[in-house]
Amino acid sequence: MTTPRAVSLRFPYMFEGRNIGLSIARGWLPLFETLCEQIDTVLGADKLGFHWVQCKEKFGSARFYWETEQHAPIWVDAIQADGVLSLVTAPHETKHPDSVKLGKIHQLVSTAQGQTQKICIVCGIGPAKSTLQKGYYLVLCEDHADAWQRGRALRPSPWFDPSDDLP
Repeated sequence: MTTPRAVSLRFPYMFEGRNIGLSIARGWLPLFETLCEQIDTVLGADKLGFHWVQCKEKFGSARFYWETEQHAPIWVDAIQADGVLSLVTAPHETKHPDSVKLGKIHQLVSTAQGQTQKICIVCGIGPAKSTLQKGYYLVLCEDHADAWQRGRALRPSPWFDPSDDLP
């Protein structure tokens, strides 16, 4: 299995620049690595100053916040009775000269975030569903949901050791 550090070494420009925290759950790392590959392909030779601003779990699924030298989307997430409502300013709503590329990135990120709502944060297996337990939303497969509901620690931990984490 790959590590967050290995992904950051493959795509160093994505992890440069200011950020407020980059934490990728163990079960979602393969999906995130694929997302990085897809974005790298869309960007081609001109990386536009693309980098991750924050990667985290929120309301049970992943949030992958990004920006470029000329575009910084605005995100708003709100919890509702039937799930999470996420709003983001899309690049096509701006007059940015690279709006087509940015629009593709926006769609890739949105799709990946949506997929994390069906993939276990611990093992990466689907189908998984959002579980509310002790005030926390977690997307878990049946086995990990059962362990969580019985009060057992999630094994392996959804989070990597600090030595495996991103720089």
